[in-house]
Amino acid sequence: MNFQTKNLEKKEPTCVQLKLLREAKGITLQDMSERLKMSKCHIVALEECRCEDLPFAPIYKKKMVKQYCHIIDADYATLVHQFVEEELEEQILSQEKLPQSQSRLSRWNHLPFVFRLTAISAIALIFFGYLGLQVKKIIDPPELNLFSPINGMVTAESNLQIKGQTDKEVKVMINGKEIKNSEQGIFDETLALSPGVNTLVISAEKKHGKTTTETRYVVRENKAEFSLTPSPTVNN
Repeated sequence: MNFQTKNLEKKEPTCVQLKLLREAKGITLQDMSERLKMSKCHIVALEECRCEDLPFAPIYKKKMVKQYCHIIDADYATLVHQFVEEELEEQILSQEKLPQSQSRLSRWNHLPFVFRLTAISAIALIFFGYLGLQVKKIIDPPELNLFSPINGMVTAESNLQIKGQTDKEVKVMINGKEIKNSEQGIFDETLALSPGVNTLVISAEKKHGKTTTETRYVVRENKAEFSLTPSPTVNN
């Protein structure tokens, strides 16, 4: 049995074919640059098979090859198909050689420019929004909610319980004296009252100097004033 062997003609890469066809048509690089409306360095990169130097997504590279074929009056369907196959093969080989982190970066670089710009803009908005909230927390005065006492309270007790809540990591002071507050910002302090009107100035101060102040007036009266006076006995 005789076997016949056929010599399969190896196709030249698309980039080489494009250059040969352009030169055969007598079209200069300058002419091609003007007709493609593209810089000569990009055309040279295409003709030298340096497609990775083209700052375009794959879909735009394909469009560039198609326009190139129209100008040199070549079979664009065959050449574009071959170009796409070569690009896919090159990407597969590159992915196999690159570490995982670089492989992800390569896929990112091949995404359309508009998509990348939108993604970067969204990330920037989230970052600056978060940064703005943190700055606002720093520059805004702290919250201060007093649960007791109420303003204008009258009592006969010598001691008064002061309760309230403020932000975390805030210094709380009553009449200039610092008191303890919990990690949640809750404070509960007992204060001795003087007879008469007592002025209570409660302040919450952040590390950076912003302060919120509440003032309460509490009146302490003598217990004798609260006792009931017996009614006089009426004699018949």
